[in-house]
Amino acid sequence: MPIAPLVTSACAERAIRRGGEAAASPTLRAVSFTNQCGFPIKVLYAGDRSKILSQATALLQPGEQTDFARIEDDFDLPGYVVCSYANAQLSVPCRISAEHR
Repeated sequence: MPIAPLVTSACAERAIRRGGEAAASPTLRAVSFTNQCGFPIKVLYAGDRSKILSQATALLQPGEQTDFARIEDDFDLPGYVVCSYANAQLSVPCRISAEHR
């Protein structure tokens, strides 16, 4: 089964929002990604410390930013990989294949 190719993580600028609306929630975390490349991408990222890339963004066009998505409390650096959809069909999944592990 074909998969979308991985590209440099520099194609997705990661932003972390710390804290919540209430002063009593300083540990809350959320993440957002902005497409920094000249082609469409999707981002797979970890939403918790399990190290599993279990979350995915929708397709991001160049310059487009996702909404902030909630991640685990006090989780400041979620890992992520970026898949290129410059030449891949939208139906092709973004995932890490066995040769990329």
